[in-house]
Amino acid sequence: MYKKSDGLESIEKGINAFFVIGWNNISEINFLKSLSANGIFIGTSPDDSCFDSVRPNYDSIVTQIVDYFVKHGYKSLGFMGETDFDIYSGKPLMDVREWSFRESAKYYGMLNEKNIFTTDTLTVKEGYRLALEAIKRLGNEMPSAFCVSSDTLAIGAFQAFHEAGWNIPSRVAFFSIGNLNISKYVSPPLTTFHIDIPLMCDAALSLLQERILKNRTNPKLDDEKRANLYNRANHFRRNNDYDKAMSIYEQILNEDQTDSEAYWSIVLCRYGVEYVEDPATQKRVPTINRTQFTSVFMDENFKSALSYADEEQKKVYMAEAEANDKIQQNILTISNSEEPFDVFICYKENDENGQRTPDSVLATDLYYGLTNEGFKVFFSRITLEDKLGTAYEPYIFSALNSAKVMIVLGTKAEYFNAVWVKNEWSSSPRGGKVLLELWRKSCLGTGAVRSNGAVPPVWEEGSQRKILF
Repeated sequence: MYKKSDGLESIEKGINAFFVIGWNNISEINFLKSLSANGIFIGTSPDDSCFDSVRPNYDSIVTQIVDYFVKHGYKSLGFMGETDFDIYSGKPLMDVREWSFRESAKYYGMLNEKNIFTTDTLTVKEGYRLALEAIKRLGNEMPSAFCVSSDTLAIGAFQAFHEAGWNIPSRVAFFSIGNLNISKYVSPPLTTFHIDIPLMCDAALSLLQERILKNRTNPKLDDEKRANLYNRANHFRRNNDYDKAMSIYEQILNEDQTDSEAYWSIVLCRYGVEYVEDPATQKRVPTINRTQFTSVFMDENFKSALSYADEEQKKVYMAEAEANDKIQQNILTISNSEEPFDVFICYKENDENGQRTPDSVLATDLYYGLTNEGFKVFFSRITLEDKLGTAYEPYIFSALNSAKVMIVLGTKAEYFNAVWVKNEWSSSPRGGKVLLELWRKSCLGTGAVRSNGAVPPVWEEGSQRKILF
């Protein structure tokens, strides 16, 4: 066993293989490459064209931490973590954990630059220092929870917050990564994501055995990029943000056009398939949020998924497609029996705190005004109120297809791009339709609104008008 402080020159010449733990610059990597091609990096992947590597999927871990905080009602989030470094220049780079936190926090509208703190070493001392910096910088504006890159940083932060009189976790909560033994002895016990170090070591040994015993010379890539893309796409799909998810699955197919799972995932997005728990059986069953007139079996992505799938995958895809097609046919049957609408009002009902939005109040006034003029108006708050406990999709789908006018109403730019609002205006058929955007003047004031895609695009057919109120 060699330590970096011993110097690379201390490593014996003629070694057949090596393991590396920790960060190395390009000259160190090239030196190791000159000793042997049978190298396994644990925790980093500096050259995946030559060496195998074993690493935790930090992107997935951090995404799950942020999802956990949001699900449990935390309203503001912060991050404490480590800076990565470029192997060629040694200049600081953003670590994948910080990147993942930023992406996830941005998705929930909770990204705040002043709540992000980074250091170049993951030590208790640095965690203590970062916490003192946070207390000084933020004061009473402290976020309600922190995602922390390592247990060591979190333990140092605990100490600083305790000394400053902050209550953990009622005022500020922490969720870190590592599950070190010491984490259970801090008070209160640290919530931490387990990293299975023995399992990583076993995987590293298996990779080395393949190289030596099977004479494998090409690296067996863990394909972290693809794993991260799938994790990000699945995150968006689980949150019903189907368009974002679909664009990422398409990126995966740009890298590998034979990936059957990516084709199948695009099918799930196109039909808005969501798996929910049946309270009677506790089994997860599919529901459809984006009904199409075309059967799943006729979808080109479904056909591609089958053509590239192995026999076991084909059985799964066929069974799922049959279940989804049955649901869709039922939706179409109900939809065809509904009376047509003249106008569909698209708006955001509740804000991030579950409170009714000003948009809902304005939409209510608009609904009664149009109804009094003799128009048949679809307004979910009223139109669906007698259908509580039943599936809404058939009625929404029917209204989207029958209404000649869609009114998209918003008092904030981000409300136009809220998941369900976007799902409605992006799912509405284009031909012969009129789209009216109703904007609060104050939210139209920012020049970025029209340029960043945060509002309905101009339809290719029909017409679009923007009305200020």
